Amino acid sequence: MAFGQKSQVDKLSVVELERLLRIKQREARKERFLRLSAAGASKNAALLSRDDDLPAEKASPPRKPKTTRDRILGLIEMAVVLGLMAILWTSYMNLRTLNREMVSAQTILVEATAAVPAAPTLSADAPPPSLASVRLPGGHSSPTSEGG
Repeated sequence: MAFGQKSQVDKLSVVELERLLRIKQREARKERFLRLSAAGASKNAALLSRDDDLPAEKASPPRKPKTTRDRILGLIEMAVVLGLMAILWTSYMNLRTLNREMVSAQTILVEATAAVPAAPTLSADAPPPSLASVRLPGGHSSPTSEGG
């Protein structure tokens, strides 16, 4: 039913107008489905898409101007990144200093142990040490010994 005059629309009831609106929406969906299917979109994408998110007519979203709050938050983020980098650099430098100190301490220890004379070693023809005067820890003597 084509409406050429406004008076015909005024004569229709609300139920008839709603029915005509549903028919018009169904035809628009069918036309959009056929157009998107011909353009190569999948059936699901063609069925679920709306006119405002068509792939061929995709426009970039409007940009909001940056507010003062956004600028302050950006500065805070940059300060946090710089602070993290400073912490990492300081840790690295402390580790290098600690390594240098350990190398020098080990060098001093090696030199000190080299200067101490070596403990005497027993030769093969030396007599074995006497064990008669040896006491056990705690000052007790062996139970098999005399007086034990």
